[in-house]
Amino acid sequence: MEGDDEIWVEMNWKEVRVYQCGIQCPMKTSWTRTNPERRFWSCPRVKKDKCLFFEWKDPPFSHRYKVVILHLMDYSVVDKKEDGV
Repeated sequence: MEGDDEIWVEMNWKEVRVYQCGIQCPMKTSWTRTNPERRFWSCPRVKKDKCLFFEWKDPPFSHRYKVVILHLMDYSVVDKKEDGV
Protein backbone atom coordinates (compact mmCIF):
# COMPACT_ATOMS: atom_id res chain seq x y z
CA MET A 1 0.00 0.00 0.00
CA GLU A 2 3.02 2.25 -0.03
CA GLY A 3 3.05 5.18 -2.41
CA ASP A 4 -0.62 6.09 -2.00
CA ASP A 5 -1.44 9.76 -1.48
CA GLU A 6 -4.43 9.04 0.72
CA ILE A 7 -5.16 6.05 2.93
CA TRP A 8 -8.82 5.29 3.42
CA VAL A 9 -9.62 2.06 5.21
CA GLU A 10 -12.91 0.44 6.19
CA MET A 11 -12.93 -2.13 9.07
CA ASN A 12 -14.94 -5.34 9.43
CA TRP A 13 -14.93 -6.95 12.89
CA LYS A 14 -16.83 -10.03 11.60
CA GLU A 15 -13.65 -11.46 10.11
CA VAL A 16 -10.87 -11.24 12.68
CA ARG A 17 -7.39 -12.76 12.72
CA VAL A 18 -5.18 -13.08 15.79
CA TYR A 19 -1.46 -12.84 15.17
CA GLN A 20 1.52 -13.77 17.35
CA CYS A 21 1.28 -10.56 19.40
CA GLY A 22 -2.21 -11.68 20.56
CA ILE A 23 -4.06 -8.62 19.25
CA GLN A 24 -7.28 -9.16 17.28
CA CYS A 25 -6.89 -7.80 13.77
CA PRO A 26 -10.14 -6.91 11.97
CA MET A 27 -10.38 -7.35 8.25
CA LYS A 28 -9.96 -3.97 6.56
CA THR A 29 -10.81 -2.74 3.10
CA SER A 30 -8.34 -0.51 1.31
CA TRP A 31 -9.79 2.36 -0.68
CA THR A 32 -6.45 3.67 -1.87
CA ARG A 33 -5.81 4.37 -5.54
CA THR A 34 -3.25 1.54 -5.64
CA ASN A 35 -5.49 -1.12 -4.06
CA PRO A 36 -9.13 0.02 -4.30
CA GLU A 37 -11.64 -2.27 -2.57
CA ARG A 38 -8.94 -4.83 -1.68
CA ARG A 39 -9.38 -6.52 1.71
CA PHE A 40 -6.58 -7.27 4.17
CA TRP A 41 -5.63 -7.84 7.79
CA SER A 42 -2.94 -5.91 9.66
CA CYS A 43 -2.06 -5.47 13.29
CA PRO A 44 -3.14 -2.10 14.71
CA ARG A 45 0.24 -1.99 16.50
CA VAL A 46 2.22 -2.30 13.25
CA LYS A 47 3.73 1.19 13.42
CA LYS A 48 3.92 1.65 17.19
CA ASP A 49 5.30 -1.72 18.27
CA LYS A 50 6.65 -2.89 14.92
CA CYS A 51 4.33 -5.91 14.73
CA LEU A 52 4.81 -7.26 11.21
CA PHE A 53 1.41 -8.90 10.70
CA PHE A 54 -0.03 -8.01 7.29
CA GLU A 55 -1.98 -10.34 5.00
CA TRP A 56 -4.05 -9.68 1.88
CA LYS A 57 -7.39 -11.51 1.73
CA ASP A 58 -7.95 -10.73 -1.94
CA PRO A 59 -5.53 -11.45 -4.77
CA PRO A 60 -4.36 -8.43 -6.80
CA PHE A 61 -7.12 -7.13 -9.04
CA SER A 62 -6.79 -6.78 -12.80
CA HIS A 63 -5.91 -3.43 -14.34
CA ARG A 64 -9.40 -3.16 -15.87
CA TYR A 65 -11.04 -3.74 -12.48
CA LYS A 66 -8.93 -0.97 -10.93
CA VAL A 67 -9.80 1.44 -13.75
CA VAL A 68 -13.54 0.86 -13.26
CA ILE A 69 -13.41 1.14 -9.44
CA LEU A 70 -11.24 4.28 -9.54
CA HIS A 71 -13.61 5.86 -12.05
CA LEU A 72 -16.56 5.15 -9.75
CA MET A 73 -14.64 6.50 -6.74
CA ASP A 74 -13.78 9.71 -8.64
CA TYR A 75 -17.37 10.06 -9.84
CA SER A 76 -18.62 9.69 -6.28
CA VAL A 77 -16.29 12.43 -5.02
CA VAL A 78 -17.36 14.81 -7.80
CA ASP A 79 -21.03 14.01 -7.13
CA LYS A 80 -20.64 14.80 -3.41
CA LYS A 81 -18.87 18.11 -4.15
CA GLU A 82 -21.68 19.16 -6.47
CA ASP A 83 -24.22 18.34 -3.74
CA GLY A 84 -22.24 20.40 -1.21
CA VAL A 85 -21.45 17.39 1.00
